Amino acid sequence: MLEEAAQAAGDNERHRQPADLHRRRLGRLLGPGRRYPTLGRRALEMVDEAMDTGDLRARVVALENWRVQRDIESARHDERWKHMDTKIDGVEKKVDKISSDISRVMWLILAGIVMAIVTFMIKGGFAS
Repeated sequence: MLEEAAQAAGDNERHRQPADLHRRRLGRLLGPGRRYPTLGRRALEMVDEAMDTGDLRARVVALENWRVQRDIESARHDERWKHMDTKIDGVEKKVDKISSDISRVMWLILAGIVMAIVTFMIKGGFAS
């Protein structure tokens, strides 16, 4: 009787935390050292259904579905960063243009100072 109660309590605990159980199972299926993102509720339900049957084919289907979802997420991330790269390139071009404009203004100011010194020297400079 006590053994049945302990087993029932263990089953309840296992059902309360299916995500941990499935992450460990997926960790074993994916191999050591492989990282994977947090699975969504639906993906865990699909894995839960597949893992309970014990059928290898169902496990493979669940992993394929998870991989498809991961590929979609990766494509979204790449597209978002592609857009950011375009924006950064635009900002870089604007900064280069501003830098060249400031350089031209600096050269004009230096040329004006040199012209003023030359004009001062031609009109007599310090001799007067």
